[in-house]
Amino acid sequence: MALIKVKVKNGKHKTGRNLDTGTKLRRFAKRHGMRHDWHEPDEQGVTAKVVGSKLDNAMGDEPYVMPWNGRVYEMVVCLKGPKGNTLNVNLATVLALAAGNSR
Repeated sequence: MALIKVKVKNGKHKTGRNLDTGTKLRRFAKRHGMRHDWHEPDEQGVTAKVVGSKLDNAMGDEPYVMPWNGRVYEMVVCLKGPKGNTLNVNLATVLALAAGNSR
């Protein structure tokens, strides 16, 4: 996943992948007619599955399978829409967004 630059108040730029994840989540919600607070997304046919075992966000949003044992390393939320389109978001990144952090 590419990092994006975001302009902050003091004129300097900072880089963060959380903001890009927030944009992807908002677009996914809009595409499926979900409420802004994500209340009952199952009523729009959206399902979710969490895979992985470590709460870390070093590897990004896609499930990273460790080559030596075939297990998914970091915890990733895999969202699936009713027409089969998917969105994967790292759980630690989602928690950082919920806490209001953009790093």
